[in-house]
Formats: sequence, structure tokens, C-alpha cells
Amino acid sequence: MADLKKIAATYLEARKVYMVEVRKHVQENIAPMNKDDFWYHLERLAEEISRKSASGVHGIKPAIHNFLIDFHYMKDGWDQAAAFLAAYKEISKALYDKCFQMSGVAKGDDSYDDWTDALPLSGFVVVRGILEDELETYKHVSLAIQRMCPKLEDRIQEGENHIRMSLEEALIERFAHMGRFD
Repeated sequence: MADLKKIAATYLEARKVYMVEVRKHVQENIAPMNKDDFWYHLERLAEEISRKSASGVHGIKPAIHNFLIDFHYMKDGWDQAAAFLAAYKEISKALYDKCFQMSGVAKGDDSYDDWTDALPLSGFVVVRGILEDELETYKHVSLAIQRMCPKLEDRIQEGENHIRMSLEEALIERFAHMGRFD
């Protein structure tokens, strides 16, 4: 049993170092995906989340896993997926900053972060509307989400989805598994 505990401790330390290095690599070497490609892939992610939700799968992780599989078959697929994540983080941060001053937002710190993390799933029209001050209040945003993406409305408005974190974790795991097949 002592050997197993030592192996477990070694594994956990190696995993920690690995995760730090992958995050560092992404931050230093991967630029956000261009906007046209980002919105195309984001629509695919939103569809996958909607499909999983409709089939009774409530976790976001199975949808993200299925979404990332397509990147595996692309040229430089892992880098493309990392570029998608970088763009997602960039847009959700812009939404976080923009919505902070928005009238009618009555959410605590944690639920506000969850909301702005999921807002990109509402799509280009809603996100552009927020960032360009066309949707000036929480009520306007809510109505736009209801109109543009009714299947994801509850998930965006009330869910603890942790999209950024789930994408990052899945991406790190996929990279580890891809390395076995090179």
C-alpha cells in the first residue's frame, strides 16, 4: 500500500506540473481563433449542448467532449481547439466587463460570472447587441436570449455551466490522449 500511495503522489504532482505547462503554452503560444471561425464553432457547441440537454444529459462535459472530437480530425486540431478556447475566454471577459454596468442585473458575484460565462452561447446577434450597446438592460438581453435561443435560455440564464473551465479541462485531457497516438 505504501508503494501505491507513493505512485499516487507522483502521479498527482506530475499532473499538476502538466496542467500548469499546458495552460502556460496556451497563454503564450495560442492566439484567439478568428471571429468567423469562432462563431461557426460556437454555434456547433451550442447545438451540441442543446442536443445533450434535450436527451436528458444535464452535464455540460459530455457536450464539450463531443464538440472537441471534431477538432481531432482537423489539421492542427489541438491548436485550433485551444484557439477556440482563447477566443471564448476573450469574449466572455468582454461580456463580463460590459454587463457589469448593465441596468437590471441582480446577480451575486458567482451567479454573475456563471451568466457571463454562458452568454456567448446566445450567439453572435445577442453578443454583438450587448457589446455594441444595442441591448442596454438585463431585460433586453433576456428577451433577446429568449427570442434567439429558446432551447438554451434556462442554461444561459440560470445554469452553473462552467463553460470556460470545462473546455479547458477537456482540452487538457484530449491533448494528453493525443500524445499517445503521435
